[in-house]
Amino acid sequence: MKARIKWAAVLVWLSAFSCSPGSNSPFQSDPPSLDHPAPKPLLELVFKIDPVRKRVELESRPGSAAEELGGMSAQLAPYPGYVRGYFFQDQMVILFLGLEGSRLLKDLTDARVQITDLGSPTVYPQDLVAVSGDTISLISGFNKKTGLPYYNYGDFYSRKRALRYNNDTPSNWLWAMAFELGNGKEQVRIKAEARAKLPHPDDPRAELTIQPYLNQITTDSVTVLWETDSESHSIVHYGSKPSLLDQAVGKSSRYQDPGLSGITNPPVFNLSVHQVELTGLEPGSTYYYQIRSSHHPSPVDSFRTLSREPKTFAFAIIGDTQTDPDHQRVIDQMAGKDFDFYFHLGDFANDFSGALRRNFFQIEQPLLSRTPIFPVRGNHESALWYRAYYALPKNNYSPDLNELCYSFSYQGVYFIVIEDLENQLAEGSAVYYWLERELAKAYSDPDRKFTFIFSHPPFYSGYDHSYGPGVAGLSFLAPLFRQYDVSAGFAGHNHLYERLDVSGVPYITSGGGGGSFFSAGDAPDPSFLQEESQSSGEQVQSLVQEWRYHFLLVEVGADYFQVSAYDDQGTLFDQVMVSK
Repeated sequence: MKARIKWAAVLVWLSAFSCSPGSNSPFQSDPPSLDHPAPKPLLELVFKIDPVRKRVELESRPGSAAEELGGMSAQLAPYPGYVRGYFFQDQMVILFLGLEGSRLLKDLTDARVQITDLGSPTVYPQDLVAVSGDTISLISGFNKKTGLPYYNYGDFYSRKRALRYNNDTPSNWLWAMAFELGNGKEQVRIKAEARAKLPHPDDPRAELTIQPYLNQITTDSVTVLWETDSESHSIVHYGSKPSLLDQAVGKSSRYQDPGLSGITNPPVFNLSVHQVELTGLEPGSTYYYQIRSSHHPSPVDSFRTLSREPKTFAFAIIGDTQTDPDHQRVIDQMAGKDFDFYFHLGDFANDFSGALRRNFFQIEQPLLSRTPIFPVRGNHESALWYRAYYALPKNNYSPDLNELCYSFSYQGVYFIVIEDLENQLAEGSAVYYWLERELAKAYSDPDRKFTFIFSHPPFYSGYDHSYGPGVAGLSFLAPLFRQYDVSAGFAGHNHLYERLDVSGVPYITSGGGGGSFFSAGDAPDPSFLQEESQSSGEQVQSLVQEWRYHFLLVEVGADYFQVSAYDDQGTLFDQVMVSK
């Protein structure tokens, strides 16, 4: 087994780039198919081997399953030192055969090349072969009926999905085959077929790799998400009593995620993200739910829908949790507070595309299982994984901004989330026009109490802006905030607590969820504050700076809101109240 892994690691150099998910692709998926394995070949292959002239030619044609499932292509793939995709060694030929899902219509699993005819009684497939001093294992198994070998190529995205997840290239994988040619003088025709299965969602061995968590809460709905290590049905059991649970069915999306366990050999769909929306719920009511779509069901947990009746409510804010162990202490303190939902201001983990993603969800599980999260994308989150793991409101203006910029209202408060990681928030840009429309919509609502803006990089700070709109952006953003009466701004990115007063409006940087501190102990730079004042036309003051791991609790009443900052020991260290 060690020999095969070692060999596959070498082959990854050529092909694994297209087996790994891309970093900038939107998250969409087809529901898993309930079909059984495809019984027909996708591709028929003939290797024409001339041992005298030391030449190999490959002929291929679509198999009978190609019309239904789409096409694969096969080629003798160049390999370092073997540009023709094959070489002869004594009486043996070694082939480097690549499969590519260039025209696949559906995701496929367990793709393999099955030898159907060795072409001569003197030809023998070789499993263990010595190349460059290493003994490598090639054959994956043998057909029980014919005794002929097969070679595993793993799981393939459909072309449409591969263009999203594989850096705009079709799924492909390279494998080596070796054959003893007997006397080495006769031409040989070896025949083979490429076959694959359709994914099947009913895996009784599936395990929960991320416990269920809540997202997109409203007065009558909530979205439940979770992750399993293989395909399983997306089912949530829920109800107003723990002993009486109805059933709701949603959708799942499969991924190849080698970042979780190193490079797989061959690539497989080694995680599945499930998403179920529960609708028709009663406002202000408690519901119990459980996930039973895996080998071990989740614990029964509960959540509370938002109220339609006017009331004082609270929400929490945390930012820049990164992967520091201090993150856990902050969550422990948050779990002891009562609030309806919470915002995460971005940078969930140092790398949200790999195993650290699971670490984030594990730490936040005491909150996420009962309190819905509204996230803000940070610079450590690719758009692919951000969209994959959160269900968020879609805006009505620009599909390109869906889930990255979003808004919602509750109890007369408008919550506006702005995404500007690629410096798109320029005057006249799609993000700018979206923001202007959202602010105008909030301002025109006669029942509006407050408008809150959330972003990852801060609009105002006494410390250097590393990206985002920066000081120059305030020349066209501050007039919008002023015209449409923004009540407060919340941001992360800078790892500290900073409260600024901008002509009477609080702007708070809350980047102390666990990441290492930023500019620890340094005073705010007067030149930044002066530049921000000049560019914005406001009076900008940095009133409080603290380097503590912390979170915010925001209480909203009929005519006031109050922001309280608590550290990881539960100490209240700053508070500000704003009245209408």
